[in-house]
Amino acid sequence: MVFLRDAFDVFAVPMTGEGTRVTQGRKEAVRSAILDLGLDEDGIRVGDPLYLSLFNTKTKASGIGVVESGAFKQLAMEDAQIGGFVKSKDTDRLLFRMSRFDQSPSLLLTNLRFEQAKPLAATNPQQKDYHWGKSELLHYKATGRDLQATLIYPADYDPNLQYPMVVYIYERLSDGLHSYIAPNHTSPYNQQHFSQAGYFVLMPDIAYRDRNPGLSAVECLETAVGTALRHNRAIDGKRVGLTGHSWGGYQTVFVAMKSKMFHCFVAGAPLTELTRMYNSFYWTWGQTNPVIYASSQG
Repeated sequence: MVFLRDAFDVFAVPMTGEGTRVTQGRKEAVRSAILDLGLDEDGIRVGDPLYLSLFNTKTKASGIGVVESGAFKQLAMEDAQIGGFVKSKDTDRLLFRMSRFDQSPSLLLTNLRFEQAKPLAATNPQQKDYHWGKSELLHYKATGRDLQATLIYPADYDPNLQYPMVVYIYERLSDGLHSYIAPNHTSPYNQQHFSQAGYFVLMPDIAYRDRNPGLSAVECLETAVGTALRHNRAIDGKRVGLTGHSWGGYQTVFVAMKSKMFHCFVAGAPLTELTRMYNSFYWTWGQTNPVIYASSQG
């Protein structure tokens, strides 16, 4: 017996090749993945409970489920980032980590039914002494798809004031809605640093039409920014900047030539000389770029 997964579900496939879907995540856009629970086992024993991490791609909630006797049961689903599951080797205790954008990661202990989780330890207690922003999920349509964006608020937000906004891009970023981001002045793209400095931060999803990544980015970004401006009037539409790195840098440069919505641009290591890059070598592993052009971002 082997277990396989697609974008959403897990399948049990005997060596005869006739598989069975053991989860039903696709209908609700819930992504499932098998958990090893940190036990260092060589495989999965048929008949044992099969524990799965869960992530709702629509709401960004996460949790845990179990398959027993061929039936799937959701044990927990929270509007938070839940992960780091580790099972005690000799008991039914389960350790896990939970965080939100405004809640530093904490460790909790529960049982294998995920009942009455007990806090064990919290991190960054000094956060209570500082202003902190919040994150919201926005929805919009572009390139014929339903897309989402994470909107982060300024740390000392006042709805009666106007704030500039930084738009940070790299393909799909809305899944980070509940990610806890510690301030870090050494990172040029630290969203918490922007929030603490009095900026809104928008991290939108970008979906591409075939052979048209640049114009697809323009359409997605203009729609996402327009959605954010309508969502909250405290965002100053005359002070919206765009930044991205590598592939996000390429799109930043492209959008700078095609859109009048943004008022400043910062492109980090942008991919601008695409013909020359095709024959370039990566320093780290000594390979050339053609594979990227054939099957990835090129």
